[in-house]
Amino acid sequence: LAGNADRAGHPLTDRHVFWIYSGTKLLTAVAVLQLWERGKIALDDPVSRYLPAYAGLSDSLQIKHLLTMTGGLSYDIHSPSLTALLRENPNCTTRQVAEAIAGEPLRFSPGSHFLYSLSADVLGAVCEAASDIEFADYLDQNILTPLGMSNSSMRPGETWFSRMAQQYVYDSDTDTVRENPEGLRNSLVLSPRFISGGAGLISN
Repeated sequence: LAGNADRAGHPLTDRHVFWIYSGTKLLTAVAVLQLWERGKIALDDPVSRYLPAYAGLSDSLQIKHLLTMTGGLSYDIHSPSLTALLRENPNCTTRQVAEAIAGEPLRFSPGSHFLYSLSADVLGAVCEAASDIEFADYLDQNILTPLGMSNSSMRPGETWFSRMAQQYVYDSDTDTVRENPEGLRNSLVLSPRFISGGAGLISN
């Protein structure tokens, strides 16, 4: 290994872990395709087959739209629906977050455009519904453990944070880098019980 774990110059070691943020989306896509191979999911299935909250959309949102980020969802974690959910239930689950996302209007008709979005977070809930296993457990049993990824988790406890390298954010206005004001927290992990298929994996 090369480099430092922080700007103070502490060396990076093989014990250090990081939030890999959107790298998580790759594992979520693998999980969906595993379930497709096993006949649990069809790519042209409506999302509402697994998450009934999506039955109320004006257009049919399908699994393939979520995989390709062409479903019309956004990446607004401060939307009215999510804000209301988190205010009422700070310990909301993966499926509850996905259901709240369904409360926002689509930005466009599914399949007509591309927009980077919370699609993978909804897919995590779809995987949970299709497999009848909590999404973090599904990833552990079917991807992380088989691959020997023992330093990876969707449920990091305090011992993981003691091993985490410092997080930094870039300020484009001043062209500077500073420590993340949220410390080691991942703002995209919206609740302790929410397993973010889009950004929730800690790994090294």
